[in-house]
Amino acid sequence: MKVRISIILLGWNSKRWLKNCLTSILSQDLGEPFEVLLVDNGSTDDSVKYVKEDFPEVKAVGLDKNYGFAEGNNRALEYASARQVCRFRQQ
Repeated sequence: MKVRISIILLGWNSKRWLKNCLTSILSQDLGEPFEVLLVDNGSTDDSVKYVKEDFPEVKAVGLDKNYGFAEGNNRALEYASARQVCRFRQQ
């Protein structure tokens, strides 16, 4: 069974770092299919627009405001789960 991996990046006004970050991540060979998901915490620097235009292979989701680290990651996980990208095992 193939495992699908979601790499979740949570950002806030992080446009200046995205080129190097995404280029590095996308160049990796993880041995499994993976996707990159940028969840933007209400930035004002056009991070989502930049990613959609320059890195169309990255899923970019813009939140309506800055929810902070924990809530932003929870929303990213909900988005990935809803798309059935990640599965959870209960222990």
